[in-house]
Amino acid sequence: MTVPTIPFPLLALGFVILVLILAGVMLLTAARANKQASSKIQKRLRVSEFGEWNLIADYDAGPRPAARPGKAPDRPVLTVQLAQSAARIGDHRPLCSISVQNTGSGDLERCLVQMEQFSGKLPDKLPMPLVLRTEGQIVSRDRGRFTLGPEQIKRVPLLFRSAPRTNEMYFFDENGHAYQYPPGLYRAGPISMVLGVYGGRTLGKALVLVGTSDNGKVHTELKIVAEDYKLPAPRA
Repeated sequence: MTVPTIPFPLLALGFVILVLILAGVMLLTAARANKQASSKIQKRLRVSEFGEWNLIADYDAGPRPAARPGKAPDRPVLTVQLAQSAARIGDHRPLCSISVQNTGSGDLERCLVQMEQFSGKLPDKLPMPLVLRTEGQIVSRDRGRFTLGPEQIKRVPLLFRSAPRTNEMYFFDENGHAYQYPPGLYRAGPISMVLGVYGGRTLGKALVLVGTSDNGKVHTELKIVAEDYKLPAPRA
């Protein structure tokens, strides 16, 4: 009795098919592992307002707890701080500025900063509330609401001074029109502004205090006040 033999070509073909199957299984396993790893840390490039590329890592915190029935989830908090700005409008440079940061993990697409109260005498025809522009909007001559990505910070100039005449103080509206504050910087005494910051959850209004010291240096202070805060009535 003879044992049947498998022709060598068929044996080689079967071996090749087995190798291909094993290779496919290994590639599929590696692809699944890479997908799981990339879902934890995803890196992307974001352009700043001035064309600088920043590499930012977004971390996936995993599944989020469901919101309580009948209660809307909290929006990301917008934080406000004093800042320095290099934006210029002609020969006018920022006298004081703030920064606005989105501390949440989602985009905020309709942010807005506006001056709603002022302690001094308002310049003629100055619109109130006065909508303020970010550095990027000033550079690109844009206006209106702006977007803040996750953890993104944008600076917003509040007051400007003239480089040739440092005593002069100006407001600029969103169309780039200048309004000179008549008393000037050094004769005005301390001034206060109440700012409304919108587009995300905030802790209140921003109260900005601006004054000058005996040696002529400008000093600013920022406080977070209640939503219904009102500036004291000016003295008669």
